[in-house]
Amino acid sequence: VIVYPNPSSSIFNFDLTQVEQKFKEIIVYNILGEKVFSSELTPRELNSINLSHLANGYYLAKLFNQLETITIKIIKTNQYEKYFYLIYVSYNKSWHCSM
Repeated sequence: VIVYPNPSSSIFNFDLTQVEQKFKEIIVYNILGEKVFSSELTPRELNSINLSHLANGYYLAKLFNQLETITIKIIKTNQYEKYFYLIYVSYNKSWHCSM
């Protein structure tokens, strides 16, 4: 499953086009384990969810089908914080690679 953009200020795209499993539901939990969003998914398609109503922070998106559950960490942020987060990640990756 490919999720983009991540982090995002509102819309998260879950690309299920290359996934053989038929995930049919997504539930998003906050860091306290509280369910804050749920929606049905269309298997083997691009699915978008809007989390603009949620506070900035870390969330866990769980995708369900009959056989398994996968968990993906997503980051809800505003555009300003997103810019600095990407710089931080890029800087740290290049720094780690140069050692």
